[in-house]
Amino acid sequence: MKNSLEQAKTEKLVREELIHKCPYYRNWPRLSIDELTVHIKWKRYPPGHVLVTDGEIISFVAYIQSGFCNVYREVIGLVKYGIRKMKKKRRSVFMGKLQEKESFGEISVLLQIPFTCTIITGSEVEMGIINAEDMLELDWVTRKLLLQTAEQTFGYLTEEDVQKEYISLQRRKEWKNFKDKVIQSSLDYRGIKPGSGKWRHRWIRRENYKKSVADN
Repeated sequence: MKNSLEQAKTEKLVREELIHKCPYYRNWPRLSIDELTVHIKWKRYPPGHVLVTDGEIISFVAYIQSGFCNVYREVIGLVKYGIRKMKKKRRSVFMGKLQEKESFGEISVLLQIPFTCTIITGSEVEMGIINAEDMLELDWVTRKLLLQTAEQTFGYLTEEDVQKEYISLQRRKEWKNFKDKVIQSSLDYRGIKPGSGKWRHRWIRRENYKKSVADN
């Protein structure tokens, strides 16, 4: 019985610490934190798991305990195809990361508005989650406090910011492709083939090297 009580107390402290260390909740009173901790469920996700997509209302609020998530925004960009032809295509642009002791989903759940970005786990992630049903049944004081302190995930980014990042990525990609082609053309012109001649390195084992030196 004593062990069970100690275990429950430890679990409660872990949940409280998880929420209190998230930026939006650092100045929250303990009583309001307790309103959230009772609803937390632990979840673990593998790398590459899509947690929420752009335009979707998320079904939970998440508090990251370990690992990180990548955040992407959708943009309509021009893509080259054929000779001197362009077409519009929807692209995902990497905009940043959500790290340990960060949260997301509060505004989407409480106001029932779609997410403006896609969140995908970048590593194995452990997080405490509160289902939307439990969030919406919180007392009005806690809900109001959440709306006053939380923000939309990467909500400060404008469409112009996303477009600029997309253009920057495209330019870096085009420069890399151009540079690779120039290097390859130079190698072909000189008849150099990586993996042969001076490009080929012969590695010998340490003991064989010592034996070769001793024989000489």
